[in-house]
Amino acid sequence: MAARRKGSHGGARSGSGRPALFEERVGLTVQLERAEYDALGDLAQRRGVSVGTIVREAIRAYLARRRKG
Repeated sequence: MAARRKGSHGGARSGSGRPALFEERVGLTVQLERAEYDALGDLAQRRGVSVGTIVREAIRAYLARRRKG
């Protein structure tokens, strides 16, 4: 059996991986009715994005409307 070399590959590399979506992330748990969740899932699937993206967009739009009024 061939000897395995340690440290010859793997590990973190500067600039590798998917870029971060957020500067400072905060988690939030929200309870929805099943019908609401399903509707969000359908919309997200049609748009090719995640449910989280739909929710973030909705929150941004709501906050923008509140700032104007």
